[in-house]
Amino acid sequence: QISYFLRNNMSSIIREEYGMQQQQQRDAEGDHSLRYLKYSFLSAHGKLGSASRRAGSSAAVCHIISPPAIAGEGSGLPRKHILNVANTGHVEAVLSRTGRAVLLTSLHTVEASLDECQRVIKTGGFITPEGRVNGIVRATRLLGLTFLNPLVTPNPHLATYELSPNDDFLILASSGFWSAVSYQEAVDVARECTCASQSAKTLRDLAQSYGATGNISIVVVRFNFQASRP
Repeated sequence: QISYFLRNNMSSIIREEYGMQQQQQRDAEGDHSLRYLKYSFLSAHGKLGSASRRAGSSAAVCHIISPPAIAGEGSGLPRKHILNVANTGHVEAVLSRTGRAVLLTSLHTVEASLDECQRVIKTGGFITPEGRVNGIVRATRLLGLTFLNPLVTPNPHLATYELSPNDDFLILASSGFWSAVSYQEAVDVARECTCASQSAKTLRDLAQSYGATGNISIVVVRFNFQASRP
């Protein structure tokens, strides 16, 4: 139910928050703040309602923009693209940059982050020997699961990257995939495919051949910046 809500509503929430930020910063030339992505996650979390009390979801957003201040409009310069990233939980995104895997996201689990464990403990929670927050969940940042807030928070990791013609594509996938396939192998395999849908299917089959089970969700987005014009 939560993943269904996010799939159908996250894009409109981001558009609303981005539009509000642009309006507030229309005179602040060159300010490309990531606050709108943070507020998008918090807004989505708030709109989940009662369904999110004891259920939660990882989430990752990769938002490509071309801000007017750096777009090169009227200058004859190539149009630039900025990739803004936000994530919670164990959905991860990887960029292929000249064939090299570049991790874009941060993993929010007890096993992956000592800082997150310390944050949970300082907030009044505890980590069990099995690696679960208050004995319930392994993730430390999720949308939903409101009865564990603020131990498990919807506040996302944020990052920004400037894209270039050296960037081929990005892969977003769930932990069911990344637990079986390394970042670099995923990039190497996807580069051999001719289109994004074929890449995703090939990567899914690869993970399953390695014994991956459960939720294996994969999205591949290919770039064609060399075709961009000012």
